[in-house]
Amino acid sequence: MKTDTYTKIVLTVIAIALSVIAFQNVNFVTIAKADTTASAPAPLPAATQNAPVDVNITHIDGEKINISRNYNSYNGLPVQIYHNYDK
Repeated sequence: MKTDTYTKIVLTVIAIALSVIAFQNVNFVTIAKADTTASAPAPLPAATQNAPVDVNITHIDGEKINISRNYNSYNGLPVQIYHNYDK
């Protein structure tokens, strides 16, 4: 009886070790690599970077916004703007 248990344990350890060896070079997830042939985009002119940008929000989470129903046109949508300290 003890020999049977010992044999099962040894064969299980051998099977696990062989599985590890067999699958050590297999990639289950494709490795992402950067495209080194692409060039960096040209920088924008300084005047364009410092100019204000007009933003018109028409949809939120795929749903069209009905401003007249929720907000009057004088106040508009409540928006919080935070300073980007990285720039």
